[in-house]
Amino acid sequence: IANEDCGVLQIQKTDYIEMLQSEKILLFNILNYLSRNSQNRIWSFTTNAGGNFNTRFALLVYELTTRNSK
Repeated sequence: IANEDCGVLQIQKTDYIEMLQSEKILLFNILNYLSRNSQNRIWSFTTNAGGNFNTRFALLVYELTTRNSK
């Protein structure tokens, strides 16, 4: 649940790949983020849990946007 007005950013896959290839700092930041969160309990749960992608993605978004989430 959002505390304020919010929106969703959508980027085409080709544009995203192009950004990662042209902006190395963005690539490193994303890799660092994934690496740091791979140690996280909920991250491991949502990526390895059964169920469809939508369910796992919803759990991930919930956990990453919940106050005091680790």
